[in-house]
Amino acid sequence: MNDSRKATIAYDPVLLAAIFGLVGFGLVMVYSSSAITAQDKLGDGFFFLKRQAFAAAIGLVAMAVSMKLGYRRMARLAYPLLVALSFLLLPALALTPGGNNITMLTIDLPLLTATTGSLAAFYMEAERAQGRSRIRALFRMPLVIAFGTGIAPHLAKAVIDGWRNNAGEFVRTPKQGANRARYKAASQTPWVEIILGLISLASIPVSYWAGHWFATPFAVIFTAGYAYVALLVSSEQSRRRRLQANAGNGPTDTPVPSQEGINQQSPQLEVS
Repeated sequence: MNDSRKATIAYDPVLLAAIFGLVGFGLVMVYSSSAITAQDKLGDGFFFLKRQAFAAAIGLVAMAVSMKLGYRRMARLAYPLLVALSFLLLPALALTPGGNNITMLTIDLPLLTATTGSLAAFYMEAERAQGRSRIRALFRMPLVIAFGTGIAPHLAKAVIDGWRNNAGEFVRTPKQGANRARYKAASQTPWVEIILGLISLASIPVSYWAGHWFATPFAVIFTAGYAYVALLVSSEQSRRRRLQANAGNGPTDTPVPSQEGINQQSPQLEVS
């Protein structure tokens, strides 16, 4: 493969046109629904249009960067970005004014339906391929999203550690023998999960009061996910402390819940 082909960015022209069309349609709807109010209250009929255009420009730049990097590289950033966005959830809801009913029905609702609908369709089809019920998969999907959100800090830390240590591919190794102590980890208080759970919990009433009603169910799901993982890790920490107190001779060999152990207590996540 020559250099010119390596530098070429492959894209779907129909999908790209749809993205630009949705962005343009959103700008038109924002202006048409807010121009009079902005002129009366702020003296600038283009106030909300400028803010929306600035946000759209940032999104398009991010899209261009993502196209250049490729989705495989971007996939590694999924969990760190999810943690970062969870920290920004509350200030974004509190500082961003909610749209009116027309904007919510013409822009927010179709976008919400498209994104969640595609995710639901993928998960239902994956469960069907495993011989499970599609309807049960649909009702189980909020639990899957909640659990995936809850373990995001752990997976984000693993991604960052891999980058920092310049780790290669994962190699499964035996967990017994003279060096088995290296596979034991100290159970630490899940402060990140607790803080993110509190932020998500505070985002529930804020999203309602600010008029971001479509964000409310996702704030509930995030709260449940972070709270579940924080409770799971905290209970394991308490159990280890009790074992140490009973033994009376230092730390025990009881491991913290591994990723496999957490998955056994979580909704089934198998996809094909």
